[in-house]
Amino acid sequence: MAEVFLVRKINIALPDLYMRNNSVYWYWKGVNPRAVAALILGVVPTLPGFIRNINPKLGIPVGSTYVTAVVYPVGALTAGLSFWLLSTIFPPIPLPTSYSTVSYTGSIDEEDTKEKDLATSSIVAV
Repeated sequence: MAEVFLVRKINIALPDLYMRNNSVYWYWKGVNPRAVAALILGVVPTLPGFIRNINPKLGIPVGSTYVTAVVYPVGALTAGLSFWLLSTIFPPIPLPTSYSTVSYTGSIDEEDTKEKDLATSSIVAV
């Protein structure tokens, strides 16, 4: 969600979603290192509460369990902001301009319409 809404600003390279090695969404061996780091950073704030719930004798404060009660919003916010920060420091591959990108409104730019017309005319010609 952070990549689509914060980093890419709701533009998607639709053909690249279905490609592997030559896609802007294909990362190091298929794993996005920024996403893995953001996931780990999203889990860290809730760990003390989980540890206290497992073993209260460790001396971890009771207040840490309150963060555990709202684990999803805290984790999603922390991971999303971490991913956005990491993507700002280490920018991802930009979206290609050779073919159309689809925005959240579902509008398709003019080049994609030309490609569809060409494909339709070649099917009719066959």
